[in-house]
Amino acid sequence: MFFSERIKSIRKSDKVLEIGPGSSPFWRSDVLLDKKFDEKQAFKQRGDLPKIEYDKPIYYYNGSTFPFKDNEFDYVICSQVLEHVPVDEFDNFIKEIERVAGSVGYIEVPRLFYDFLFNFYEHKWLINLKNGKLLLLDKKKVEFSCIQDIFYLMFKYGRKKKKTTLIKDFVDLFMIGYEWEDKINYEIVNSLDELISNEDVAFYKNYFMSLEEKPSNIYDDKPLVKKIFEKIRNKMKI
Repeated sequence: MFFSERIKSIRKSDKVLEIGPGSSPFWRSDVLLDKKFDEKQAFKQRGDLPKIEYDKPIYYYNGSTFPFKDNEFDYVICSQVLEHVPVDEFDNFIKEIERVAGSVGYIEVPRLFYDFLFNFYEHKWLINLKNGKLLLLDKKKVEFSCIQDIFYLMFKYGRKKKKTTLIKDFVDLFMIGYEWEDKINYEIVNSLDELISNEDVAFYKNYFMSLEEKPSNIYDDKPLVKKIFEKIRNKMKI
């Protein structure tokens, strides 16, 4: 989860469901829900991360119906999950979230640039958010090439050797995270032109130009350098 600070509407008494907790469930979740996979599939769905033992109750669903009553939860978290849901199951999946949720929840998904660049094989959709509506395009309708395959290999293997902060530095370009209320507003579109337009180009130009400049090295970060020297001086006094 990239935007945990955007989860703001959980009350102290709320019963919270998290769908697809992966290897790092949100601390406030009371109950976890996941789809039943075989071990190989589960490993891929976790992003090649090791399996963990949860300290909260976890339930599994069969791909169609969640094992909960209507409105059983006050808040539902669905982070980094929707992009995995097969096209023919998607509408029903959204209905199930709305059925078991009170009327509010949190959704987080990769933005289309993330998957257009890296083309994760487990992801079924290219996704954008416009005016509070999720727009989703079936990746089968987009032509990818070996260029994306190379970027995927860079992400999977190269970043283990060379630490990078690319995603973190441009997190709002690569990720979407927001709270929804009453209904999850979404639309399945049929082309890239419906997913992104010149308005997006103008928006991201302003986004890039408004970013704060990152220090090029440790010595440019004066507060950090000051703290380091203070610690050294304190140790020398001892």
